[in-house]
Amino acid sequence: MSKTLSMIDPPEIKELLGGDKARVTKRKQMINDFLKWRKAIPKSFSEQDPAMENIIKNQENYCRGMKGFCGLISGAFYFMFLRGVYTFRCYELINMRTIPSPFRLLAAGAVGYYTYSKLYTSHIYNRDLYSLAIKYHNEIYKENSQ
Repeated sequence: MSKTLSMIDPPEIKELLGGDKARVTKRKQMINDFLKWRKAIPKSFSEQDPAMENIIKNQENYCRGMKGFCGLISGAFYFMFLRGVYTFRCYELINMRTIPSPFRLLAAGAVGYYTYSKLYTSHIYNRDLYSLAIKYHNEIYKENSQ
């Protein structure tokens, strides 16, 4: 993946950053900046570029699906491991009845958030979003610097 993205890298990523890990981090930062900028622009601008609109809608739909999936993961984790379903266990490490519910819910939420963040960062790193981020790179940073 990074070989195909390195062909369309702007000069500041090609020349200034040494190492593939630094390039990947900078690319993800550019894509995140583009997605934040895209939410702030008026709809009339995005309607001028239907290809951009399709790519962004696909990304938004994927994110909505991931949020639902991670909510199900959190619920399943809570009910399987943190609620204390004792009929499915041979032994237990911690007596779950002694741990207060808010801590258990917090742990289940942390599992769901971790899953969502890993899926999100792996999904935004694609060629289509990166090419859009490069296309609007100058406009994004002009607005941010003002």
